[in-house]
Amino acid sequence: MNKNQEIRKAIRHDFAARPERVPYHPVYFLMVAVGITAALWQHGHPFYTLTLLALVIPCSLVAYVPYRYFPLFARRVMMSLITCSALAWGVLRLTQRVTPDKIMIECICLFILVFAFSPRAKNYGYMLLVSVLLLLYGALMPRSVYLLLIPVAFVLTMFMIYGSRINGLAGDPDLKVRVFKYNWGKILLHLLMVCGFWLYFYALMPAEEMKGEGLFVTSFRNLYSSYFPPDVNEWFKNTQRRKGKNGPTTPGKNPVTAGKQGPKVPAKSKNGMQSSGKGAGPPGKDMVFRVKAPVKLYWLAQIYDYYDGDTWFATDKMTRQKHNHKNIPTRPLKLEFIMEKWLSPVLYSAFRAEYYDLGSIMSSQIESNFYHSRFKNNQHFPAAPFAYGVNSIVYSEQVLRNRKNNWTEQLNKKHYLQLPGNISSRVKKLAKDITENIKDPYEKAIALRNHLREKYAYKQESKAPPAGREAVDFFLFDLKEGHCEYYASALAVLARLNGLPTRVATGFSPGNYNALSKLFEVHEYHAHAWTQIFFEEYGWLTMDGTPPGYIVSRTTPFGMGVLGDPFGNEWKVRPPELAIRTQELATPDPSQKTDGNDELFADKLLYDVVMLPETIGKLADSLISKLNIKKLENFSFSNAFRQLRKTLENVYRSLRNRLLNMLDWFKANIILGILCALAVAMLMAITPLIARALHRRYEKYRCKKWLRNASEFHEKAPGKAIRNCYMATRKMLEINGFPRINNMDLIDYAAQLQRTHNELGSDALAVFFLYNQMEYSSFPATPAKAGTALKRSLHIAEVINENKAA
Repeated sequence: MNKNQEIRKAIRHDFAARPERVPYHPVYFLMVAVGITAALWQHGHPFYTLTLLALVIPCSLVAYVPYRYFPLFARRVMMSLITCSALAWGVLRLTQRVTPDKIMIECICLFILVFAFSPRAKNYGYMLLVSVLLLLYGALMPRSVYLLLIPVAFVLTMFMIYGSRINGLAGDPDLKVRVFKYNWGKILLHLLMVCGFWLYFYALMPAEEMKGEGLFVTSFRNLYSSYFPPDVNEWFKNTQRRKGKNGPTTPGKNPVTAGKQGPKVPAKSKNGMQSSGKGAGPPGKDMVFRVKAPVKLYWLAQIYDYYDGDTWFATDKMTRQKHNHKNIPTRPLKLEFIMEKWLSPVLYSAFRAEYYDLGSIMSSQIESNFYHSRFKNNQHFPAAPFAYGVNSIVYSEQVLRNRKNNWTEQLNKKHYLQLPGNISSRVKKLAKDITENIKDPYEKAIALRNHLREKYAYKQESKAPPAGREAVDFFLFDLKEGHCEYYASALAVLARLNGLPTRVATGFSPGNYNALSKLFEVHEYHAHAWTQIFFEEYGWLTMDGTPPGYIVSRTTPFGMGVLGDPFGNEWKVRPPELAIRTQELATPDPSQKTDGNDELFADKLLYDVVMLPETIGKLADSLISKLNIKKLENFSFSNAFRQLRKTLENVYRSLRNRLLNMLDWFKANIILGILCALAVAMLMAITPLIARALHRRYEKYRCKKWLRNASEFHEKAPGKAIRNCYMATRKMLEINGFPRINNMDLIDYAAQLQRTHNELGSDALAVFFLYNQMEYSSFPATPAKAGTALKRSLHIAEVINENKAA
């Protein structure tokens, strides 16, 4: 008789019969809901996704409905309807020109509900497998909701493993075992370990972009499309495209051209910045660009060097000059920009851009100066999204301090000290008072910056100065509140009055750091103005007088994203060029000459060790080329080892920085550090003792509880009473120094105990014999046997207490 015949026979004889279920049946359907959410949330059809999630709850309850109310035939009809519905949905989505992978996943998410109507418990395994595959598919599209689903999936998986492993070993799915009651400590430890490893690896592992094209177009993003799916609000928008003048455009408040070319570059571009401008960017929220960068810097658009009392201008002398590097050793920072919306013809970069990689863009379309490049007037913008690379230079403080003259511009420093004749005497006096008794130029600039941050209020929409009134004087003494242009202009004027070469810059603040994609996401509201000040030992530094609390730079996704943020808030306190991470990357390659500087010997040695795999890889590539061995098209040993080297370098830098920070703190607080170390040592010594005492106390409480239960149930439920006596006896012997060694047989255990302690051994032998007889033989448990077991267990407790008192 096969399985189906057995099921039909059971239904005929038992109208209350139900389908087979596995232990913890609802957990499997929770896993289904997690899989559907991971695969379709913010990706699949929104209302279809929500409908599927709503159907999971009633489908999970079908297994509890008897066959008399929902017969087997009706269940098979439902399975057929779900299958046909999945196929029909796939055909419908195919007519809408949806990508094949999305069609397949949406159909699978509906088809998985078929298993809810199956009468066989083994199909739950297939349902779990499909749920795991949906989770893996969801990993291709990093979203904040996926970050929350992963730990939930871990917890559900562990729950199912612990709940079913005893049944699997016993071969009896109906065996009732209280796994969680007796193993809660180990389960909790495993959960904490899983969560800890998840957080650790999430913080370390970057989400690398996917390059190239596959066999067919996919719905998730690669190098030739936007990096991530839209937000929840945009998820519900119409996905159809409408045709514009320059090609098809996506719908939205500010559509982005997606055709072969974008709109034209305006013939006239803005060449000045008013101090009374409109503030830190428009209130728009559209994404302007994304940046893949190893450091957190400001993204420069324009520099202004001449001030007339109201407006800052970029003079031809400055923009047309060329830099004389004087062989200053540098190490360029490699940046990757993905333009999503064109606001200006400028190709943004960190100061100072040295080289642009524009792909197919012709050099005739571009004009450049010493700090940036831009599209020429009346050219067409490339279609967005448009990706380009930049090599930017940030000078190393260590290198500049060892040089006498670090001025690299053709213009004289005095050019950046120019001021109009209408600067008031009270502005001059304020500049002198703020820096009184301060000799170091850098400390002067910090004092001026902090004065503006602490004494003035930020307001995006501010009043313009009256006609003929100098803007900085009006801001400092009358308005006393303003936007970033006011702050940048005021800091520039105050710095020039102190003899510091200064200019004003506009562009964007660092933006929001997405810890999932490892990209800075820069929106319209990140538009900003700041000040650049030159110092002999540092070069040009970003000095931002705007209060840092008003410079929007969030780490996303909210909460958990902070764990993956390697930058922190150091850039708000110190100029971002002097941040520890920036200076590490700005330091020239240790393998190059350092003009006799032996301080980098340790770094050189480490560098040579780390470079060894890459060196071997290059030799292997060279050997392969000489032997004319055909290589894989896109693979080389040197590239593979280069990735390994980068990983090792990052780990080394992270460990070194943490160690140095700990040492610095310990040196500054040596007494407190010693006290903390002693406190930790004492805590480590006392904690096991306290934990052992608490555990012993808890085990004694459990023994008393089991004995009370045995006393209460030995007449009504003798089997339960004998089991409680057995557990109390085992635990009392264990906590009082008589453990069961190597899982030996219970009778042997009692016999060995009888040799060392005859009275305890005799009582334990009786209890173990009654327990074995009840569990493993056909003799039923009786009240008399339960009474004997209770009497023996109570006597064991008395003997143990007497021995302790003695």
